Amino acid sequence: MHKLKVIIKGETINLCQPTKKFVGGDIWYNWLNDPAITNNLDKKYSKFKNTKKKQVKYFVNLKKENRKIFIISTKNHIYKGLVSLSKINNLKKTCDISLITDTKIEPQLAPYAGLEAIALISNFAFTKLKLKRIDCGFKISQKNWFQRME
Repeated sequence: MHKLKVIIKGETINLCQPTKKFVGGDIWYNWLNDPAITNNLDKKYSKFKNTKKKQVKYFVNLKKENRKIFIISTKNHIYKGLVSLSKINNLKKTCDISLITDTKIEPQLAPYAGLEAIALISNFAFTKLKLKRIDCGFKISQKNWFQRME
């Protein structure tokens, strides 16, 4: 497995730049086909089985969208999920934020890694992209997590 380039360094995790090779590999594919992960996603993502080919096509088309995606990595280059900014509106200075994590990877670090990933990408949105507001939706079953994120 190749190492992804670190874009944002954190205390316990880093945010890395995904590559076409990474997206076409097993890690990304397994995250987006794991019912424990996709159950918390929008229904349009959780109903249909993803293929590696579909994911690579999606990734290549991201350049056309106004979206930033980073892979969450431990300091030992173990990839645990992704965090993204979507619907970036430079006129209104707003965006949406989302997080997907594989809690089976270092479960004791999982909640902290997710919070740190949200903090790092939020800081990126406010300081680098000069945005003023970040929105996030959630399922009612995730209300405790959402309160922590807030």
